[in-house]
Amino acid sequence: MPSLPASVKPLLAAPLGRAIWSADGSEFEGVEEKPWKPPATITPEQREDCRQALVALTRYLQPAPPEYIGGRVLGALAHHFVPNMPAKVQSLVADDWLDDLAEFPAWAIDEAFRKWRRMEEKKPTIAGIRDLCHRAVKKARQDKERLEKILAPAEPTPAPNVLQLPRLRRMGDD
Repeated sequence: MPSLPASVKPLLAAPLGRAIWSADGSEFEGVEEKPWKPPATITPEQREDCRQALVALTRYLQPAPPEYIGGRVLGALAHHFVPNMPAKVQSLVADDWLDDLAEFPAWAIDEAFRKWRRMEEKKPTIAGIRDLCHRAVKKARQDKERLEKILAPAEPTPAPNVLQLPRLRRMGDD
């Protein structure tokens, strides 16, 4: 993952949560996470650092080209050769893999297949590889989403002294 500028890291960090313990207090059960919110204000320098980090993360998360995915899948499935599979079926299988992995960058697909080869004895499944890809990109996607929220233009808020009236219909309008 691209290294984020020091000025950006605290802006993306989730607030500390509260520890949750069992009713008798003897077992730690996890952490209740507080929702992340974009900062109310940022400096112009932070805005520029956020913009550059967003560009780097967008490039990092760029989906792999179909040819790359096809080659990667073919290589992985070759370990589990199925003799006499008709070409039409091979094509349909390849299309399924391409469709389901199209959103992921090449590095995430590589990482997923590497983990599968090292952890599993059975043939890779689309769902299993997708899950590993999702895990690989989770932090980068979260950071990218947060940067987009930080850099999004603020929605205008009505002035507090302006009376908001409901939309009224004129007489005769039905």
